[in-house]
Parts: sequence; structure tokens; C-alpha cells
Amino acid sequence: MRVPATTLGKLRNLAGDLEEEKRWMEENEKALESVNRETEEVVEEAEKIEESTADLEAKIQSLKEQDLAEPLEQMLVNGDALPLPPETFQAPTMQDQVRKLQNPEVILKEVSEAQTTPVYRNLQTLLPLCYAEVSSR
Repeated sequence: MRVPATTLGKLRNLAGDLEEEKRWMEENEKALESVNRETEEVVEEAEKIEESTADLEAKIQSLKEQDLAEPLEQMLVNGDALPLPPETFQAPTMQDQVRKLQNPEVILKEVSEAQTTPVYRNLQTLLPLCYAEVSSR
């Protein structure tokens, strides 16, 4: 039986091609198994993270439900509010420190520039609101 030369060459290489395809298939199966294992590990880790997140959210909610303002009010009423150590009353004031400098005008200029910034103005607006909020509780 006569077979064309190109077809005969393809038939001779068929066994080698088949072996190469099997090798590729085995490598792909190993890679697929590895990806599946990694995916399962990632899913398990994500589930652990979700559980810990849910636990933390529950703890946060329980802390929010506790009335923390009440002990603060009791401290303010009893006069126990944030006692300062005696060393703070003996600490030098900023004016004393400025007087010790050789050129206090520079510091005063920088302080006045800082007081004209928008951040300082916002802070001046925020503090009275905070004091009003605390005193209303």
C-alpha cells in the first residue's frame, strides 16, 4: 500500500507527539491540583477572617452599648476628674521659656502665623463644640 510521504512522516512522529501530550497533561493536572489546594487554603483563611471580623464587630457593638459617659459624669461631679500631678504646677510656662530666648520676636511671629492657619481656626471652632457636648451629658 502506498502512502504519501508527508502522511508517513506524521505517522512516524505520532508516538512522540502522543508522549509529549501525555507529559503536558500530567503537568497541567499537577498544576490544577496545586491551584485547587491553594484555593481551598485561601477559602479557609477567608472564612477564619470573616469569623474574627464578626467577633470583633460583636465586641465593638457591645462596647458601644455600654454607657461610658456615666462614669465620666460621676468623676466630674465628685471632683475626681483627671487629677494633675503636682509637678505640672511647677513646670515653667511658655512665656518663661520665651523670655529666656535671645530673640523672642521670631517665636512670637511664628506663633502668630500658626494662629492664622485654617487648621487653628477649625480647632478654635471645634473646642467649644466639644466642651458644649461634654457639658450637656
